[in-house]
Amino acid sequence: MKFLFFIIASLLNTGIWLFVSEGLKSGRGFFSISVLLLFSMLSGLYFFRKKLLFQENIFLIIIYFNVILFFLFVLINLESVYHRILVTMMFFLLSVYSVYSKKQDTKDYVVMKSLLDRKIQELGELHNISNAINSVLDLELLLDMVLSVTVDVLKVGRVSLFLFDEKKENLVLKISKGLDRELVNNLTIPIGQGIIGKVAVEGNPLLIKDIERELDGEKKSQKNDKYSNKSFLCVPLKIKNEIIGVLSVNNKENNEIFNENDLELLIILSSQIAVAIENANLYDNMKDSYKTTILALSNALDAKDSYTGGHSSQVTKYAIPIAEYLGYNKKQLERLEYASLLHDIGKIGIIENILNKNGRLTDDEFSIIKKHPVIGADILQSVNFLEDIVPIVKYHHERWDGHGYPEGLKGEEIPLGARIIAVADTFDAMTSDRPYREGLPAKIAKAEIEKCSGTQFDPVVAKAFLKLFDEGKIIVEKYDFKNRWL
Repeated sequence: MKFLFFIIASLLNTGIWLFVSEGLKSGRGFFSISVLLLFSMLSGLYFFRKKLLFQENIFLIIIYFNVILFFLFVLINLESVYHRILVTMMFFLLSVYSVYSKKQDTKDYVVMKSLLDRKIQELGELHNISNAINSVLDLELLLDMVLSVTVDVLKVGRVSLFLFDEKKENLVLKISKGLDRELVNNLTIPIGQGIIGKVAVEGNPLLIKDIERELDGEKKSQKNDKYSNKSFLCVPLKIKNEIIGVLSVNNKENNEIFNENDLELLIILSSQIAVAIENANLYDNMKDSYKTTILALSNALDAKDSYTGGHSSQVTKYAIPIAEYLGYNKKQLERLEYASLLHDIGKIGIIENILNKNGRLTDDEFSIIKKHPVIGADILQSVNFLEDIVPIVKYHHERWDGHGYPEGLKGEEIPLGARIIAVADTFDAMTSDRPYREGLPAKIAKAEIEKCSGTQFDPVVAKAFLKLFDEGKIIVEKYDFKNRWL
């Protein structure tokens, strides 16, 4: 429509030029030129106001060609109407060609600008994704995030992430979206088998236009007629040239075919994902080392306090279900586990003849025993990765009514983790055998917890314990003590 307006204006321009040329010959040049200029200005203004074609240049184009035609007519002084029409039409065609060429250049510019904007947007997204995934050190949370960002960035309906097993003989599906449920459970692919296995062996990314055609040479059992889109991308996950897994995507939205740009984007994304997975694995290894250290400390305590060997492990088994019932997340459960294993670590600073006394403690001896929470807090305070469990260890002997020790905290002044351990610790102490008495039956110990709810124990924690006990989730396991003097 816009181009049609310009053609009509140019044809009118041609007619006016014929009128001008006749005016010049008959001596009415001033009038003729005035009509020409008036037409040029009005047509230019019209195009500008209506935003037709290239509003920023259309006025200049009309003036430019009219000025050239004016000088041609004056200088050449063409006598023949045929020649004047020929020259005018020639410049008309040149003007159309010029505008059309400019239109094409503008189209190319728009396309290039669109591609550039898209690249800038992709770089921004990749930067944000890199920051996000590298800030997550929990592997399970990281894989969920990887799934989400891959779907968002590449606009796909199916994503599969495989990692090598310990022996590096098979690829194990860790997380996916869009796969059939029967395929997801325990899906493993032997190295070298199929497209996934091939990428894992060769380490080269693949862009497949039609996955069904690619599978023609494979076993028919590998083919899946449920692919809504046959285009497929598959890239290796690498760390320092070592392949740790494979990331694949297909079913691009709107049934589009993947292109080289998509492949490049997935390769960049996969490199970020691989680094993040490696960091998460290193963090898990570090946590394992920490836990080994904690267990070593707990075992050291068991060796010193021979009558309560295994107590810390049993308290942990009681405390974790209570915390889960109360809504603890994974990180909180991990910290409570550490605190439960180390809640009595301060007993290392108590002399052995009190710890291993074969009988009830005197008041003076008990006052010494009561120092172990503070001693334990002091020991753990100097260990950086255990700093946040210090309050739990320090206050696990506080009471809900404020009559506990070491500081007589009351109610919610006591950390929740310490309130949980208080219930678990007391229950295990009542049900465990000692040299001077046999452990109480579990039901009697349970009744004591219920009786002391709201005085010694947080009623919410006690209620959770009682419910779990009734559901069979609190199981008493007897452990033997060994007299270290024998």
